[in-house]
Amino acid sequence: MKQMHEEDVKGAKDKQEKKEKWENKKNQGKTREREGEKERMGKKGGEGGRNTPMGKGQKDVPNQKSTPNIRTNSKLTPLQAKMKASLSGARFRWINEQLYTSSASSAHELMRSQPNLYEDYHAGFAAQLVGWPTPPLDALAVLLQKLPKTALIADLGSGPGTLAKKLVPQGRKVLSFDLHPDDWVTEADFCERIPLPGSEGEESGAIVDACVCCLSLMGTDWICGVREARRVLVANGQLLVAEVTSRFTDVSNFVQVIESVGFRMTKKDDGDTHFMLFVFEKVDKDLEEWEEVVQRAEGLLKPCEYKRR
Repeated sequence: MKQMHEEDVKGAKDKQEKKEKWENKKNQGKTREREGEKERMGKKGGEGGRNTPMGKGQKDVPNQKSTPNIRTNSKLTPLQAKMKASLSGARFRWINEQLYTSSASSAHELMRSQPNLYEDYHAGFAAQLVGWPTPPLDALAVLLQKLPKTALIADLGSGPGTLAKKLVPQGRKVLSFDLHPDDWVTEADFCERIPLPGSEGEESGAIVDACVCCLSLMGTDWICGVREARRVLVANGQLLVAEVTSRFTDVSNFVQVIESVGFRMTKKDDGDTHFMLFVFEKVDKDLEEWEEVVQRAEGLLKPCEYKRR
């Protein structure tokens, strides 16, 4: 009897162990199913948005299906193109205002701190010039062609070096200076210092035959750029200026102020509807009191304002 009882107990234990193994196996299967369901939900959330399981430090992201998919390299809708043009125009006008209402040194610092502003400005500027009957650089290039082939030209406030790109292939020598450098342009604030030899004395050691200021007398201290141009010019060297007609408050006084720096006007052309063109020649004369010249120059050139299109 005792032996039978022990066998019954042993059988019951074996049965219980089998039952427990079966239950464990069943629970493991359910666990795997739940984990698989979570994984599927996670993938679905990753594809569609908010159903992605959130880990520690992970941020919830907007559902991509509800976000417009605007790619820079895809074709824009008419509305998107209009919005982009409007934003670009507003940005151009803001940069333009900074350049015309501050000193050249302040503008230089702005361009150094945010180099992308330089490209944005000149892209907007090029768009503005599209509607001009004659690009001022083309008119200046015609005058520069009359100089000897050996003449050295300094383009002050050159932008991306458009004048040099036009004349250098023709065998001309052009140095370009502006607030941001590239393969064609040397970085310089020409109202502060042009990195070329020369002085204000009679024996200056200057090497430049012609300086060009094409719509570049922008800052509040633009007259300082005229003085620097004279410093680097050889005797009888030329200063060619093209400026927007609407900027002038008094053309006669503008000419007189430049002549007081040590120039003589040899040509004035106001035949274009958008800009005026001047040619000055460097002359040997004693400069007037500089502070007085600066005061006389104030207010002669208004900031150039481009209307919203």
